Amino acid sequence: MNRNRRQVAKVEKINVAVIGTGFWGKNHARAYKELESTNLVAICDVNAERSQAIASQFGVKAYTDSAQMLKDKEVEAVSVCTWSTVLAQEALKSLEAGKHVLVEKPMAVDSKQA
Repeated sequence: MNRNRRQVAKVEKINVAVIGTGFWGKNHARAYKELESTNLVAICDVNAERSQAIASQFGVKAYTDSAQMLKDKEVEAVSVCTWSTVLAQEALKSLEAGKHVLVEKPMAVDSKQA
């Protein structure tokens, strides 16, 4: 056995979607596309034109309804990058759909909602 040979573990990628395509949503999408451990699979935004544009930029599916996107079995995790007034609502929908969730800050409009 060659002791100088290092074993490299194969990285299993997690399929991620981004809800919200504003400044932070675009940054999350770019980062997921670049990370070795993630596979960007979908973008969701209530603005159909923006959703399609960002999805086309990254070569992924476009959605305008997060509930529809969350039904996609390929999506394992989501980044919620919406307005603070709906962050908690979108995070809760994602959790109830059984997805791993990362919420951009602030996570809610008040501590009770958080």
